[in-house]
Amino acid sequence: MPYIQLVKRLRGQKGSNASTEKVNGVAEPLPIIERSSRQHPTQRVEGIITSIYAEMSRMQHEHKEAILMLQNHGNMLRALTNEKASLEEQNKSLFEHIKILQGENCALELKNNELKSELAKKRLQYPEQPDGKQP
Repeated sequence: MPYIQLVKRLRGQKGSNASTEKVNGVAEPLPIIERSSRQHPTQRVEGIITSIYAEMSRMQHEHKEAILMLQNHGNMLRALTNEKASLEEQNKSLFEHIKILQGENCALELKNNELKSELAKKRLQYPEQPDGKQP
């Protein structure tokens, strides 16, 4: 909060954009404390100092909450980074396995074609007999 707004707030002047406190998740302006005109100046200064300390305490609390939230986000990001690295390693391993299987598939198809070719040659050498028997 800018200094002028803080001073206006502490003096109880209207029109200042007072800082807000969250109550049940809803931001509400801090209450303006009515000061009697008979209040001793020392008491008034003490009240201002008390208000400043209260505002500082609230800001420190919000700061700590923000730090904890950032630490939690950092931990989540590290966990997700580790998980991503693990998944990338698994993906790489699966791609290598697929390449090996594709190579084996090609070898099997080649062997199948060779066997079909041999069978066709044998059928040409030994044509079927009319009774369905092979010699």
